[in-house]
Amino acid sequence: MQDTHEPKWGIIEASVAGATHKQNQDAKKTHQDPGYSLLAVADGHGSKAYTRSAQGAQLAVESAIQGIEYLLNQLPPLTDISHAMIEHILLTSSPVKIVEQWRKQVEENIKTQPFVEGADQHSYPFKPYGTTLLTALVTSSFIFYSQIGDGDILVVTEDGHVYEPVPGDVRLFANETTSLSSKHAEHDFRKTFKWLSEQDSGSTPALIMLATDGYRNSFTSEADFFKVATDILNLLRQQGPDYVQQHLEKWLQTATDLGSGDDITVVLFWNNRLLQTHRKTITTQGSLQVPADQEPIAPGSEAENIYMRAQEESANISSIQMQPPAPSDRLLFSNTSFHHTPKQIGSGIETLFQGDFKAHKADQRAILVVSQEPGLGDYTSITEALQFASDGSTIIAYPGEYQEQLNIERNICIKAKEPRKVFITSPVPCIKCYAPYAQIKGLSISGQSHQDIRDQPAISLGAGHTEFIDCDLTSKSQLIVGSSTQNTSSLFLQCTIHEGDKTGFLLEGLARCKVKQCTFSNNGETHIVLDAESELESYDSTFSASGNHGIFIGKNCSLLLQHCTIEKYAHTGICLRQNRDALLEDSILQEGQKIGLSIIKGHCMVQGGEIKNQQKHAVHVEQDSTLSLSNVKIQHSRSETPALIVLQQSVARLEACLPVDPNDNWHFCDTGSHVYIQNDALPAPTIEQD
Repeated sequence: MQDTHEPKWGIIEASVAGATHKQNQDAKKTHQDPGYSLLAVADGHGSKAYTRSAQGAQLAVESAIQGIEYLLNQLPPLTDISHAMIEHILLTSSPVKIVEQWRKQVEENIKTQPFVEGADQHSYPFKPYGTTLLTALVTSSFIFYSQIGDGDILVVTEDGHVYEPVPGDVRLFANETTSLSSKHAEHDFRKTFKWLSEQDSGSTPALIMLATDGYRNSFTSEADFFKVATDILNLLRQQGPDYVQQHLEKWLQTATDLGSGDDITVVLFWNNRLLQTHRKTITTQGSLQVPADQEPIAPGSEAENIYMRAQEESANISSIQMQPPAPSDRLLFSNTSFHHTPKQIGSGIETLFQGDFKAHKADQRAILVVSQEPGLGDYTSITEALQFASDGSTIIAYPGEYQEQLNIERNICIKAKEPRKVFITSPVPCIKCYAPYAQIKGLSISGQSHQDIRDQPAISLGAGHTEFIDCDLTSKSQLIVGSSTQNTSSLFLQCTIHEGDKTGFLLEGLARCKVKQCTFSNNGETHIVLDAESELESYDSTFSASGNHGIFIGKNCSLLLQHCTIEKYAHTGICLRQNRDALLEDSILQEGQKIGLSIIKGHCMVQGGEIKNQQKHAVHVEQDSTLSLSNVKIQHSRSETPALIVLQQSVARLEACLPVDPNDNWHFCDTGSHVYIQNDALPAPTIEQD
């Protein structure tokens, strides 16, 4: 991955051993590349069971840098990949890669430094290396934060607002902490992804601070600790980075001596552009200067607060002689002005596509009942009920066949009294939806067709968000669901999409679609076709028996497939043509008459799952395409044809894919293309929980 805009950031870091510790068990590591910067801080556990925690912390920061860099190198340039895919890969894959890399390095460490029997030996070899870990990945386009265990990541905005970007862990109490050494450590990471806006300068931090918990524990309150971050930003602006770099270690030593007694490690990552802009303002107004012959004052201390108040009271005082805080002081300070965002509670933030699918709750201002039987309802047709419905209304339809075309223009819910016993049967389109939000529940929709309208969908989606829940959808026209305008958004949950004359879904013009727990079957050509920068998420769904492809992803489109099965297709399970990106996780492509996965001028990552029982090739890649396969089981019994074909300047990377044997005639690669095979990926150990 390359980000063409180099961020203007600076790094200052320091670490001190705790006043009550013999050894510093913290670790830190930073890395700056032209396209990104990586920060990592770790705190080895201090109890007797963690005899090698200092080594564990050092291996943790190294593994974090290496693991995230590995993922970045798998990505195409930022301009060639969707926001959705960048977020998903980092949010879901980075904890797994970091833990895998850390365990591998720990095992290497044990080989070179075997445990002493009876001393630091443990039934679970990773436990003695227990540590926490904080990371930040910063580019000019986004920032990705992750954390396991205690410690703090603070962000200070340009106007001095302080907040914690990573949610807290509600499972922890007092000094409890999660650990990189636990059995399921990859599930204990909390993480946050934030896009930076060129139009909103406030979205870019002025300062990011990573600190082990010894720093926070040196203060009596969260507010006091938060003020340290603003103090440091002010010192960066007023005295400059060299001043802070020169004195940071001494400030941390003062904090542990008078505060927690614990090891303290801090990495400061400051935005030079915002810093320089602010310093110009300070220069014109007259900045606060610390006299050269005076002992530097620790940020957040009582002395620092007295000094700041004195400067504010008298602009004419050229210098003020201050004494450092007395040994009895515990780095306290008075309530000065600052902005504070409380710690968030909950799991990691994992938004996938650009913008969330947010369900609008009906206002319940009106419930309109429709029935074809006299006396049961307010109306005898759904069309009539729509005419009288207002925003937030719910229309409940009794069982029956309704031969009508529905135009939905308001935010409403249409619900079957008995699921799938309300039949909407009419010439296509049966439903045209242009409302900002609409929800259809339990309807069976069947589009009828004649020669003049065969290209019309049974369901036409306009520029809004539409949800179909527990519906049965079919059509005798060429299309069951289609987008009629740009920027459509849709959710299909527990629906059956079947017996389409040609195509199940055709989504184009920046359409976004989420499919969950649905069944697609017996559609004439292809179950889903995406084109023109559209995006599809599919979870826990089955795509069976199609006359051509299972899923076709066109130019500049994105696909995310999780726990899905695509089977019994006449040509290709998944066909990628000039797509922007695709990620397949734990999905199955099987029983295809030709190819499981085909990529032309596209990109795809496959993690887990199976590709099996294809009549021709398991995977076909050509024309400047890239493919990454990790832990994929590939079954290919046709010895006369290779399982993997890589042609015309394409690249395929395979890691721990069975039954790949680099010495076997298993794949074909032409001149100019490359296939890289690695079979020694480290699986997660099967061990008992701590």
